Amino acid sequence: MALVVELRTDANPNETSWNVIVNGQNNDTSYTYTVLEMLRSNDTAANTTVRKRACVPRPHNATATGQPTVTHTPCYTFSIYDASDDGICCRHGNGTYSVSLDGVTILSGDGDFGSNATQTFCTDDT
Repeated sequence: MALVVELRTDANPNETSWNVIVNGQNNDTSYTYTVLEMLRSNDTAANTTVRKRACVPRPHNATATGQPTVTHTPCYTFSIYDASDDGICCRHGNGTYSVSLDGVTILSGDGDFGSNATQTFCTDDT
């Protein structure tokens, strides 16, 4: 399954970082790891869209060529941080973010989150 994070930066992209962490279980083993991340960097341009993509496990023994198989539904936590505590909108631009799974938007935000925002979502077996 394709997990995609899109971020529209504000005027201060070097203040913003985010990550997606997966929590799940495969047979009798629990796991947690970072799927995608963007660290604070001076290399990110202001007021532009950054798009990152990763392949993530399909839920409930579903299989697809070249993708991992899991036996339980994995859950993901998306966290976004702003070092100036003013989010990525409003005074310094119109930043936004969205997370999609196989082309379906799972969550999105307008960038008005202060120092951080965290949202968790789980995949289903559809």
